[in-house]
Amino acid sequence: MKISELLEKIAASFDVDPEQVKGNGKNTRLSDKRLINVRHVFSVVAKDRGYNYSEIARFLEMDHSSVQYYVKRRPQRGKVKEMIQSLTDHITMIEETAEKLSNEPTNKYLQKSMLRVLILSPE
Repeated sequence: MKISELLEKIAASFDVDPEQVKGNGKNTRLSDKRLINVRHVFSVVAKDRGYNYSEIARFLEMDHSSVQYYVKRRPQRGKVKEMIQSLTDHITMIEETAEKLSNEPTNKYLQKSMLRVLILSPE
């Protein structure tokens, strides 16, 4: 998944415009805590998906040490950690079902499963 698509999905789950997440957030009306939570979740999920600190930082227009801080503080942020796990599980479920469906395109059970997964996905 492209890093921009990842940000779009995570920002949507927080009901935030992805462009507001980038930069230091000084020019937004969104609460700092909410932006920090989106950046935190995005940084951790992006790191888990193989992006390095510098790539994530460049994309967010932030310093790489801030991204490192978000990722390293992951275990201490209970609510954010649960949201990260939920998003990761959901993305994994979609990917696994899509892969199975591509191998068996006429399987009605898999088609219904994919519809259920997509209907439940945070948009």
